[in-house]
Amino acid sequence: MNDKDIKVGIIIPIYNVENYLKECISSVINQTYKNIDIILINDGSTDCNSFNIAKEFTKIDKRIILIDKENGGLGNARNVGINWLLKKYQIKNNILQDGLIKADIVNNDKHRLKHIYSQKPIVQINDVDYILYLDSDDYLVNNAVYECVKVARDNDIVWFDFKFFYDGVKEQDKKTHHEQYNIQHSYKINANEWLTLLEQNDKRMFWFGRHGMVSLKYLQNIQLEFINDIIHEDHYYGKMLFIQAKSIYILNKQLYVYRIRPNSIMAYDEKINISNLSKSVAYLYDLFNQDIIKAKQYYKDASLAITAIKVHNDVFRLNINNELKNKFIKIFYRPLIRWLKEINNYDIDPLSVKNQALNLLPELVDKYENSNQNILQNNKNLKNKKISIIMPIYNIQEYLVECIDSILNQSYKHFNLLLINDGSIDDTLNIAKYYANIDNRIIIIDKINEGQSKSRNLGLELLYDNYNVIWQNKNDYVFKHNKNIRIYTNESNIKNDCLSIVTDYVMFIDGDDTIEYNCLKECINNIKHCEIIWFDFKMFADKDYNGEVPKWNRMSKFSNIKKDIITSREFAQNMLNSKICQFAFMVDGMIDFNYMKKLNFKFPIHGYAEDHYFGLMLFLEANNIKMYKKCFYNYRVRNGSSCNFNNAPIKPSKHIAKYHEFLFKDISLAKEYYNFSGYCNTTYLLMQYFSKKPHYFELSKMILRYYLATTIKMMKFFKYKEEDIKKLIFINDYLLKTYNINSSNDIKIRLHLAYRIGAYLYWVKRKKIRFLLVLKDYLNIYKNYKTNRVYFVNLNKSNISIDKINLPKQYILGSKIIKNFKKYFLFKF
Repeated sequence: MNDKDIKVGIIIPIYNVENYLKECISSVINQTYKNIDIILINDGSTDCNSFNIAKEFTKIDKRIILIDKENGGLGNARNVGINWLLKKYQIKNNILQDGLIKADIVNNDKHRLKHIYSQKPIVQINDVDYILYLDSDDYLVNNAVYECVKVARDNDIVWFDFKFFYDGVKEQDKKTHHEQYNIQHSYKINANEWLTLLEQNDKRMFWFGRHGMVSLKYLQNIQLEFINDIIHEDHYYGKMLFIQAKSIYILNKQLYVYRIRPNSIMAYDEKINISNLSKSVAYLYDLFNQDIIKAKQYYKDASLAITAIKVHNDVFRLNINNELKNKFIKIFYRPLIRWLKEINNYDIDPLSVKNQALNLLPELVDKYENSNQNILQNNKNLKNKKISIIMPIYNIQEYLVECIDSILNQSYKHFNLLLINDGSIDDTLNIAKYYANIDNRIIIIDKINEGQSKSRNLGLELLYDNYNVIWQNKNDYVFKHNKNIRIYTNESNIKNDCLSIVTDYVMFIDGDDTIEYNCLKECINNIKHCEIIWFDFKMFADKDYNGEVPKWNRMSKFSNIKKDIITSREFAQNMLNSKICQFAFMVDGMIDFNYMKKLNFKFPIHGYAEDHYFGLMLFLEANNIKMYKKCFYNYRVRNGSSCNFNNAPIKPSKHIAKYHEFLFKDISLAKEYYNFSGYCNTTYLLMQYFSKKPHYFELSKMILRYYLATTIKMMKFFKYKEEDIKKLIFINDYLLKTYNINSSNDIKIRLHLAYRIGAYLYWVKRKKIRFLLVLKDYLNIYKNYKTNRVYFVNLNKSNISIDKINLPKQYILGSKIIKNFKKYFLFKF
């Protein structure tokens, strides 16, 4: 079948939407794809114009069929559309009335139909290939049907995304369907892969109605309809539709505009009154003593209980294999059980659901427990593998609960969580203690503030060796060799007066981030014989973040690698071929513990970019690396984080504050210096590593050149620590000697007294200090310069001969100052 031959039927239920209906129907008749039939179902509208508007559109477009019926709810109206397209109705008495052909439908008792209207005599219903549902207060983008038809082919379902339109309602932090399931591109899946998608994203709810196109032949084969006379009818329909599908095409495009408005069925403005209740629920108003909130809530809970009952009854009638059925039960039965329990909260039960729900509840519980046992049995080979998760925590009380919950709720349960409290001064430690008291897998280490690297290294040391501890009181210990470090954990983690942690794999997580539900399980299942499994991450903005979200995507730089398992040599060669000059790794993977212990891997402890050195060493020493191109880590971009993406004001931690006094009490400058020092140290450590690895000569030349250039660009200070200058000079001498790379002039300029004075004056201007000649500061800068000078006089002794245009503005400004006052300076230029 050619794309243009595909006939699409669009079903639009209508109920009291006179303000929105024109926009809705116009979006359909103006579709770029014209081979469509439009079925308008007036579901007993009581407003002035909905039915009349539908009639007027029927008069102007011969593709429209209008069915008028008594109110039965959204699911009931959609079922009428389905039955019409399946040719289940008998038509009689075609008469002309008010410019339209009006007819009666014979077999209509179930759906309470009145009449049907059309431009032409209603004799034969066209054959339709696919159907699409559209709510009458929403609308389609103009190429929606065309985009679906392009990919429909022989797929049972085309599942597209929608976007929100907030109309008279305050904008909310809501995710679209595809965003909830972390869908980032278009691809084809089957029913089993659909369930896997839900598992990976820790989703136990699924509904489907308006955001897709469905094969009518497939719908006819599985004999599926919406449940009549309830709300949330798309929960049952979506589950039954997808679990039986052979081919589902995920079309990652937003083709549907979902209007969030007051007085809708969903009551997004939280204003419920008798006028916006459908007839299906309005009669409950009096039964609940005119308590409209309780009547509405009962109708919702009864609808969900009915859904749970029908899902359970129908899924066991399906001809699907036991593995798929168990997976379905494991994902969906927990909310189904909750729905059955909630109907027990009502004293009256007008819909007669309560007894049936409570009678069926033990059976659902039994099925759910058995499905989990079956899955555990199938995965029994995994239960001996233990993962240790190392998490430094520092002043993150706002985010820690979400992070820990994402770990404790993992589908894979065999792990321990090491929370290294790095001297927090907020409620972070108390939150951690709360979790340690309720979960034996958690071990808290409480120490003074020293930075994330030292915290992670302490976690690694505890894994590498058993440390003697001294008991203080309940679940409270100190290390025997360092009584300033406290341990809070269950006594089951202490054996023979030692902190005993058994592990097979190691992961690192930051305490303000989260991981996906199946992260640990997927890593265990797929790491195989590799030392590292490397997965992807996504970055998202915290609710109060006021800057841009960086677009880091480390794995995309290696997209030309088609294999999923690579050697360290292949990794290195790809970096060289693709000119990838830097690489970082830490939170985005899992590492074999024995591999780490054998090489005694630890993080650099001086400043920023510790994951650059750690990641490169880890990957370049590994035999095999598993590239697992799935996203499991959620990286929060927020105000006040250690990376400080938006340069927001921050409170210094103690390990950064040491630069505070050194740089004239400027915390922003102290943070910048901390980053510079870290980059300098990373470059120094990389140089030491590569000096012992001649087989990486070309790679080291490229990487070290990049890191040194980056370090030099970060040099914008008027004072420098002696240890950093020593490293900088050593790196430059090594590159000059080994690769003939000479950065002497750049370094000499930035360490020059002229540059320092210029940098200081720019700093004065930025700080808006009204007086320039702060003699004490100048003297401080000059003393620091004289101390450092001994380390850079041995650089290239040629005079600075760079074109003045290319000189930094700091150097030019400082040179002018010195020239005017040179008689007061001892250094001769």
